Amino acid sequence: MSSRCMSLCASAAALCMSLAVHGGPAVSTSAAAPDAVRAQAREIFAHIVGIESSIGKANVPLVAQYLAERFKAGGFPGADIHILPLGETASLVVRYRGNGKGGRPIAFMAHMDVVTAVRSDWKRDPYRLTEEDGFFFGRGTSDVKQEAALLTATFLRLKAEGFMPTRDLIIAFSGDEETAQATARDLVTTHRDLVDAEFALNGDGGGGVLSEGTAKPLIFYVQGAEKSSAQFLLTTRNPGGHSSQPRPDNAIYELADALKAVQRYQFPVKWNEWTLGDLKAASLVTKGPLGEAMARFAADPGNAAAAAEITKTPAFVGRPSTAGSFRAPAPRTCRRHCRSW
Repeated sequence: MSSRCMSLCASAAALCMSLAVHGGPAVSTSAAAPDAVRAQAREIFAHIVGIESSIGKANVPLVAQYLAERFKAGGFPGADIHILPLGETASLVVRYRGNGKGGRPIAFMAHMDVVTAVRSDWKRDPYRLTEEDGFFFGRGTSDVKQEAALLTATFLRLKAEGFMPTRDLIIAFSGDEETAQATARDLVTTHRDLVDAEFALNGDGGGGVLSEGTAKPLIFYVQGAEKSSAQFLLTTRNPGGHSSQPRPDNAIYELADALKAVQRYQFPVKWNEWTLGDLKAASLVTKGPLGEAMARFAADPGNAAAAAEITKTPAFVGRPSTAGSFRAPAPRTCRRHCRSW
């Protein structure tokens, strides 16, 4: 997993722009962050990438504790910093208090956990931040520890510069987005008073695209909504028998037929105003057949040929349709998990 080094700066500009629009004095988004701020952001980034915060490791609280200490050292009162344990994981909530003139708070979200990485499958250590040729490598560099580091460093910078927002700003970092997502539910139920906001900006949605070679910013996607998922467990059973006497209605074959049927199924093409605006804007900076298909679909919603071309690219498969996939199989069973988005 890799991410452009410039993505930290691009997202920081987006956050500062939001603050300028929604409260407090305007913050310049044209100049690069001072070297000290960039160094601090990279230090935070490297440290949390170095913590193996995948399921079963019980290390998410270490990420939360490290970030909480950075916030406290940066001048945030202890009463506004909350580590909220839940099982082996935890969430982190930090409130940047404003003067109250601008309305209800804005929440900024990210997650501190990552998908499991097997070191032997990687060319580089997944839990060590590596920078090569303008890219960062490591588990969580694009999902989504770069955003946790960015938000932390930006809040620290604003606090150090004496910025006073006109409304409270809330950081809400969950601890199991990649798995059960229980910490997010815990935040909005048990700890609703800590995170209640007028709206939230999710660091795990959208993102910037840079041109190959020059790294020139091309487009910044803003996610307006997120599809949920539905999961199904398929199990086949029959009388079975001895392996030396195989049956033509073998349960494994029946399961395979079901999986092939799911593979053949094509979800209907759907769209809304957000989809069409997204594809139209993206088509202007996307070259080749994909960009052409985006433009055709935006001009002719429901164009099946254009939708088929768009969904050839994994990153866009869920734009004009539902995305279906198989989860990793459970070994030595006749069961498979299916997921659709």
